[in-house]
Amino acid sequence: MTVDIGPLDRFVRLTLGLVLIMLPLASGAAVFAMTWINYVSIAGAIVILVTAATQFCVIYRIFGIQTCKER
Repeated sequence: MTVDIGPLDRFVRLTLGLVLIMLPLASGAAVFAMTWINYVSIAGAIVILVTAATQFCVIYRIFGIQTCKER
């Protein structure tokens, strides 16, 4: 598995992943009153956090996108 996520992309993914986990848990928004939206938000957050941690994105690989410098 090669690295295809750069530092800025990784930071954005980490931030977005943490926000998507915190919103259903800490927000009183009516949108999160529906249980399935909580599950979708947390599942999406987990996928985003895993891609940030591994610095590998399958979708980037399919489309040939690389946001990091060559090593």
